[in-house]
Amino acid sequence: TATFVTSTGEAPGRNVLEISAEQGRLTVKDGTHIHFQRNRTPMSKFCMEAEAAFASVPKPEHFTNYLHCGECLEHDETLRRNSRENISRSEFGRPGWSPIGFCSAHGLMYYFPALARYCFHPNLFGDEDLREMVTHAIGPKGRGAEMLALADSRQRRAIAGLALWLNASEVSGSDALVDLWT
Repeated sequence: TATFVTSTGEAPGRNVLEISAEQGRLTVKDGTHIHFQRNRTPMSKFCMEAEAAFASVPKPEHFTNYLHCGECLEHDETLRRNSRENISRSEFGRPGWSPIGFCSAHGLMYYFPALARYCFHPNLFGDEDLREMVTHAIGPKGRGAEMLALADSRQRRAIAGLALWLNASEVSGSDALVDLWT
């Protein structure tokens, strides 16, 4: 199983090919730098284990402080009308407009399997993408400490596994994420 995404230049200045597959990710930058990152656990196995670890986390009634402002309300509605099984990558937003940064610790726990699944997908947004948004949200500057208090041992192992993968992917801020979860 692999994911292949192609673009016609929506991200000016980037010349990157990423192929995410079961055993790892191949990245070619500027036609000169080739890197293969091997997964510690096959992607499908990791995703199944994350699904099982978080299956008991109930869907919260609300995901954000929806009474705060219109943006919080819109993000809350997006997350409420979906489930971790059917939410699309685009509904997690983009840099500058994403419900992830507004989400409660319970909400992030509920959506963790979907967030992890989409982190394995190729980087479509360049410098700041879903991987960086997730790294911040579940890290020490986001809701990481609250999540750590809520998580059981299986959930901690799943989050630690994603933290290590994000760190191996050289995602900005992932060192602190690894320090928190491992």
